[in-house]
Order: sequence, then structure tokens, then C-alpha cells
Amino acid sequence: MLNPELKFLYDRYRSELKPLIAEYESRNEDFVTSLLDDLPLMFDNIALYETASGEEKNNYKIAAEQCLDNAIDNLLICLVASMIENIKKFKSRFSKETFELLDGGKFCGKFFQLEREVIAVKNSDLKLAYNKLKEMEDMIEQCHGDTLTSSLKEDSRKMTIAKWLLTIGIALLVNFLILKLL
Repeated sequence: MLNPELKFLYDRYRSELKPLIAEYESRNEDFVTSLLDDLPLMFDNIALYETASGEEKNNYKIAAEQCLDNAIDNLLICLVASMIENIKKFKSRFSKETFELLDGGKFCGKFFQLEREVIAVKNSDLKLAYNKLKEMEDMIEQCHGDTLTSSLKEDSRKMTIAKWLLTIGIALLVNFLILKLL
């Protein structure tokens, strides 16, 4: 049964940390290994809180909360880095001139404004940087998801044609070498 005195901690764990873990794992198909330090330590402090008394009890509660804060911060650092990388990949696909043509320049202005804001706060306010990056990704998805998708399909078609041509070339070379040996 959950200790009512630690309900705020469990609530933060469920409402803040778990969604970030799920998002990071779905984006990167990976797990943030630093959580393997923070989370067991948090639960150890909770267990020690249950057996302690007086001021010691309060110290364990504070330590558990610090572990949760560290876990959230570490995860936000990893998520922000991952999101920045995704934004860079998106930007590399288009020239600045192309960006300026999208939505009559509205997309470009807002997109680059958000990018400047992320750069300004990414080292001091991870939650704000995360929220701004989320907004950038939402803009990309809402306004230009089809542009990105069609561009990826085009790359896929080019790759398929290249593989097909390479296969034909290898087959012709092998046939030529076999005929040469006969």
C-alpha cells in the first residue's frame, strides 16, 4: 500500500518520469542507463523512510525526491539531445530558401524563432527547451509531415532503383566472366 506521506513522490514518478521514459524509448528504441542508478536509489530511500523515525525519516524523503529529480533531469537531457538531432535531420533535408517558401514564410519565421529560443535555454531550463522542441516537432508534423513523408518515399524509391541497377550490373559482370572463362 502506498504511504500517504509519499503520495506526491509516487504521483511525480507516474505523471512526470514514466511518460518521459516511454517517449525516450519510443523515439530511440533505447533505455537511459543512468536511470538504473537513480531509480533503485530512490526506491531504497523510500524503503529506508518506512523504517526510520524522526529527522532521519525526513532526510530519506528528501533523498528520494532528489533521486527522482536527477532521473527526470537526466532523461530530459537525453530527450532534448535526441529531439535536437531530429530537428537537425529535418533541417538538413531542405534549403533555407525552401523553408522560406513554406506557408508564405510563416513556418520559417516561427520555426527559426523557436530554434533560437531552444539554443538560448537548453543549458539552463531543460523543461522549457523540451517544450519548445515539442512545439517545433508539432509544427513539422502538422504542417509538413506530408512533405517529409513524400521526401522519404522518394529516397526509398531511389534506393530501390539503385539496388536494382547494382544487382543487374553484378549479374552482367558475373555472366561476362563466366563466358570469358568458357
